[in-house]
Amino acid sequence: MPSDLSSINSNSYNLEYPVLGIRTIIKSDIKQIYQLAESRFGHWLNLSQINISQNPPVTITILKSSISSSVSRSSTIQFRVDKDFLSAHAAGVVFTADRRCGKAEAYLNPMIADLSDFFQINILECMVLFLVTSTDREPLHASAVIRNTTALLICGNSGSGKTTLAYNLYKRGADILAESSTYISSRNGFQLWGDPIGFNFEPNARELFPELTSIPEYRLPNGRIKIPLKLPIQGESDRRRWAFSGNIIIVFPKCTGGHQSRICEISHADMIKRLTSNRESGFDLSDTFENSISGLPVKGSYIIETGNDLLQTMEILESLFY
Repeated sequence: MPSDLSSINSNSYNLEYPVLGIRTIIKSDIKQIYQLAESRFGHWLNLSQINISQNPPVTITILKSSISSSVSRSSTIQFRVDKDFLSAHAAGVVFTADRRCGKAEAYLNPMIADLSDFFQINILECMVLFLVTSTDREPLHASAVIRNTTALLICGNSGSGKTTLAYNLYKRGADILAESSTYISSRNGFQLWGDPIGFNFEPNARELFPELTSIPEYRLPNGRIKIPLKLPIQGESDRRRWAFSGNIIIVFPKCTGGHQSRICEISHADMIKRLTSNRESGFDLSDTFENSISGLPVKGSYIIETGNDLLQTMEILESLFY
């Protein structure tokens, strides 16, 4: 694993990171890719406490091309997913990823690497996560916050309020495991994984959080507009978690628009039905999802009807940890 640019061959180089505990090799003949991969996944090299899978690594190869490029930060990449195979293209880039062999290839105009956020989110991250989730890492559309020995999973489709609730719990002292994608490992005992780089808010979240006012928006691969708030890097103020084993509580937020918030416990069967129904694109790639979530060590599952009093909602959620 290289630690500085001097270790990179003038023509090509290899990087390796244990992303979500899965060995991930990134190859490229574009030197700038090193810096972008390091800034996005380099933190995984410092997490000595994680268990690294013994499965074969996944490999991402990124090669420079003379494809003309008019891509910008507001551009949308066109994706096509056929179960285990992903193909995508935009002006200046084409890439594929095959979960069956654990390999991805991208050909891009090097100018796209200058759009660092666009490249990291829409190309690099997309290929890496598409591959690593094929190896005992089932993606669940949920935020995950941790307090003491309990993880609270806030589950729901886009726009359900997961990020708002998770961010408020984080501000009130909870650790963060996942902002919107939690990964379940079940082969050697159940474990949750996350890659919490920051929070991604809907544009209207500026009304709730003034700290978002000056942060520019960006476009996700699915075309949705988000405001990214990056978390502090490793240090005394770092409350990011990367893996978790312990008790789990599952909550489904439901916005009612009323003045009072209230919570209602639901059965295990109802929880499974809610998690397996109407899964969004990207969270529906596995046929073993129901088996993975059925055995989770869930202490309880609830619907929380969120009213206009955000403080009351936070107090209800925090009470579930005890």
